[in-house]
Amino acid sequence: MTQTESAILAHARRCAPAESCGFVISTPEGERYIPCVNISAEPEAYFRIAPEDWLRAEMQGEIVALVHSHPGGLPWLSEADRRLQIKSALPWWLVCRGDIHKFRCVPHLTGRRFEHGVTDCYTLFRDAYHLAGTEMPDFHREDDWWRNGQNLYLDNMAVTGFYRVPLSSAQAGDILLCCFGASVPNHAAIYCGNGELLHHIPEQLSKRERYSEKWQRRTHSVWRHRHWHASAFTGFTTIWPPPQPVCEHGSGSHSRPVDADAGLSPSDERRLVPDTYCR
Repeated sequence: MTQTESAILAHARRCAPAESCGFVISTPEGERYIPCVNISAEPEAYFRIAPEDWLRAEMQGEIVALVHSHPGGLPWLSEADRRLQIKSALPWWLVCRGDIHKFRCVPHLTGRRFEHGVTDCYTLFRDAYHLAGTEMPDFHREDDWWRNGQNLYLDNMAVTGFYRVPLSSAQAGDILLCCFGASVPNHAAIYCGNGELLHHIPEQLSKRERYSEKWQRRTHSVWRHRHWHASAFTGFTTIWPPPQPVCEHGSGSHSRPVDADAGLSPSDERRLVPDTYCR
């Protein structure tokens, strides 16, 4: 554990049962944690960082992560966290249950443009599992690998922690391997439950759609991660189309609407609202 991580955990313990908050900065001397005061009127449910704390952190170094905690809550980002993390373009670190969960700023899971090896079906699979707390390798993959004697999905599912389950036992979060114009499985989709899947196919935006007979015919096999548990599915389903009003969301039991389209006055541009970053 690094000195920065130790400082983050110690700050979260001091603040509990209120949410802690702060920034990780990079300086010529190294990485450092800047704790901030949670000025929320309901600090056990939300966090708010004063503008002067934000400016103070920026003056001391480059901000490389925003940190907050979910005391007694779930170890993944809330809907508001995800929406505003994307706006911030920063990694968000979340303290929960004595651990630090580090979330890359991955794009929204739906509406992505397809680019093989950059934003393709495996990227979506990998990013979704990252949001649910499971890290997957970023495998190098040439386009049309399935036509060149390779079998990348089947060769790597077991070694990355997945095991095969019957299609009849599929549950939300399972991975469907499909043959998409190929004799070997060359496409991965995430089963969402209720007869729906999330996936990204060439020349289309990533989307959620019905697990229709067409996709059932193309399904080669179903896979489940050995550490998967049902609650992890909420880690990457916090934002589904159509867009819903953003909710301030802290440890998991309190929520209230926030106007996601409301403009910010210049004086509010750097205001952090509970679980929400505005810039």
